[in-house]
Amino acid sequence: MVADSADPDAPPWVFKEATAAFGQVGIMVSNAGADEMYAIEKTTSEQSGEIIQINLAGPSRYRREANNHMMPRNEGRIVNVPSVNGTKPNRSVACTTGKGGINATALDIAIRLSGTKMRGNAIAPGVTDTDAARGRAAGEQEGGGEMLEISDKCTDTTVPSTEPIDQAHAALYFASDKGRAVTGQVIQVDNGQLLRHRPSSTRNGPALPRAAGPFP
Repeated sequence: MVADSADPDAPPWVFKEATAAFGQVGIMVSNAGADEMYAIEKTTSEQSGEIIQINLAGPSRYRREANNHMMPRNEGRIVNVPSVNGTKPNRSVACTTGKGGINATALDIAIRLSGTKMRGNAIAPGVTDTDAARGRAAGEQEGGGEMLEISDKCTDTTVPSTEPIDQAHAALYFASDKGRAVTGQVIQVDNGQLLRHRPSSTRNGPALPRAAGPFP
């Protein structure tokens, strides 16, 4: 089933079709999203609204649908996939707002579902080797490469990027019984790239060379 994350009519249809095909939905991984690299002074209201609809409003509607579907059975797993940008902003204000909102919602879901057999958590990917990330590192993302210099201030690009499977392993942990006692948490999967600030000038010593790898 293919649907637009920003379409407010999509979640009920997706769950209806999924239920018809499989009987029920026990796990929802909310992984849809869009990214861009506009500096705040160059961001338009239209562009910001589109990103917020895809990255925040859309996932919120799917979570609502998941709750309505799972709560009668008192069982289910909801895994959101925002970004490290939600806690360490290095993108546009629209992307940061959306990702940060998803992090907050993971806690909100956990509080709402406390005492049930339902859980809500989130994964915050760092630099992950994908086609989109390679395009972003090359300045091909919407907004170009201007914000890459900003992101370098909080990302240690000398640390190897993660692989998509690393994010999948975190999702599997949250979705399986191995994470049955964990809820309301955001796991940062980034090989430690955002554990510290990377020197960006010679003021405090020589700057580290920027790696050619992709960006989250």
